[in-house]
Amino acid sequence: MTQSGDASTASTAAAFAEAYAAIRNLYARYNWCSDEGDADGYADCFTEDGELSIPGIGMRVQGRENLREFKRQDKARRGDRIRRHWNSGLFLEAPTPEDKVLQELTTLGLAPDDKGFDTTFAILAGAAGLDVDQTLALAKTHWGRELHRGAAATRIRPVNRPDSREAQRLVEHRAKLEAADHGVMRGRCYLHGYDGAPGEAPVLSDVGAYDDTIVRRGGEWRFARRVITMDHSAFRPPGS
Repeated sequence: MTQSGDASTASTAAAFAEAYAAIRNLYARYNWCSDEGDADGYADCFTEDGELSIPGIGMRVQGRENLREFKRQDKARRGDRIRRHWNSGLFLEAPTPEDKVLQELTTLGLAPDDKGFDTTFAILAGAAGLDVDQTLALAKTHWGRELHRGAAATRIRPVNRPDSREAQRLVEHRAKLEAADHGVMRGRCYLHGYDGAPGEAPVLSDVGAYDDTIVRRGGEWRFARRVITMDHSAFRPPGS
């Protein structure tokens, strides 16, 4: 390996180590804020449009204000009971190409009704490694949109046509993502939760796993989406 190759590898490893440390701190902050009932701190662990989902009990909360209110209600219902939960086996990896594309669109501030959305979506999908069928399927499953196959095919591989208009737009999009300090990671870990009355030993009440999409914006890592799969849980959504 050349010296430049060694330097690039070392730089990548250092960047990952820095991200890993920051994300572990995010996980710890989330646990502390959740257990203490710190609604503001809890909501701040998410992006503005962040989402918490527990499919097994039909719960989905999206947006910081809704997450803040969810934690307020959770704390009020809990009363003076103690809540302690922590994670183990944190594993970070690159997100799926589909997750990467969706988060890039969010960072760029683009919504399906915006002019040029389909074009940008196809360009980013191609750059992430999706083929035409995968791009069409993602648009269908995520937004219910039927994209034109021919139009998508012409935009999906701009990296192979460096002089094309699509390639220029990809350069512009990547510059905006870099300026936004955009980054995406997937995190998975186990969940163990304990509850109890003050002065008593808490008992195990929740066991499950998190599957998270974590994004970096403006130098800060936050949860864009948390999906909890419960193996067993005594938790019920506030108001249920």
